[in-house]
Amino acid sequence: INYALMAQLSLRLTGMRLSEFAVAHMPGLALAVVVGVVVWLLSGWLLELQVPPLIVLLSVTLFACVEVLLLCWCLPAIFVGNDGRSLLRMLAALASAQLQRRALG
Repeated sequence: INYALMAQLSLRLTGMRLSEFAVAHMPGLALAVVVGVVVWLLSGWLLELQVPPLIVLLSVTLFACVEVLLLCWCLPAIFVGNDGRSLLRMLAALASAQLQRRALG
């Protein structure tokens, strides 16, 4: 309920339409579906092999983190989206400026 209420408030404050909001969330939804399916299959396979639950949890968590990084790195158009790529470019420019200041100062 909190997410829905905050989303509605954000839409009102920014003047964004619900369709634009939905489109902005599609890359994250796609990433969640792909990672979720792979994690579900991997955890099921590890449990079938009677791997201890803590090892399953740690393995699946590590695998999910690596999977997210690889998917976002290899296919940013699908899993990061335009807004995310714009944010990454802005952060890269900011980091570059910070590194230049440190090198000069």
